[in-house]
Amino acid sequence: RVPMFIKWPGKIEAGSTVTAPVSHIDVMPTLAAAAGAPLPPVDIDGVNLLPIASGETAAPPHDAIFFQSADYKVVRTNDWKLQIGGRPGATFLFNLADDPTEQINLVDQHPDRVAELTAMIEDHSAGRREPLYPHQIEGVIAVDKTIDQPFALGEDEYIFWPN
Repeated sequence: RVPMFIKWPGKIEAGSTVTAPVSHIDVMPTLAAAAGAPLPPVDIDGVNLLPIASGETAAPPHDAIFFQSADYKVVRTNDWKLQIGGRPGATFLFNLADDPTEQINLVDQHPDRVAELTAMIEDHSAGRREPLYPHQIEGVIAVDKTIDQPFALGEDEYIFWPN
């Protein structure tokens, strides 16, 4: 839920707003399109945001946004967000329309949605190449705690974050 700002006088109307989710992976295709440059001959997950930023289209640029860092995988589609942490096996499902700060884990209430979004993650991950730069360390990251709050391993929810 971090805003992305694009400024291009004469091309994008000042003060215009797009509410559709986008991702950092969209930056390179957007900059390449703005420069009139071709994309490199590799698979690029991101899309050119200029058509939506300029008002040429109102269609959301993504049906789903995926994120992966080692065995931590996330998909967001419409108002649903599923996070799967490989260790300790944590799974989180949120309805962002009702719970934008991701406080209420709906995994037990919506097993069909979990299965649907898990299948989306598996389909997206199928045939992917290994990372060019694999992680070297992992750290415990507390869920819903700031760095100044006490954390008790085994009592509080956490994931392992690769770096």
